[in-house]
Amino acid sequence: DSNIIKEIERRGHFGVIFIDTSHEESHTYTELMFYSAFLTEDGYLVLHDYDEGGVRNAVNKFLGERQDFIMTDVRRDGGTLVILRRRE
Repeated sequence: DSNIIKEIERRGHFGVIFIDTSHEESHTYTELMFYSAFLTEDGYLVLHDYDEGGVRNAVNKFLGERQDFIMTDVRRDGGTLVILRRRE
């Protein structure tokens, strides 16, 4: 939605961005690339349903291409969360 994108761009950068995506690899990857641009230097990207193949594949592709990010944790509490952050 273009209104959501405008609002994100207006607000600037965020310390935590939670992505609950469609589970499709290409869509998830596009969201990772888009939202990572709005993350503070010490911020975190958190994705839901990391056990879904499309999400896991997109995260792995993102990490392979973006050497400035690392995976810091995977949580399995009522759904799988993966936590990414910029390298120090």
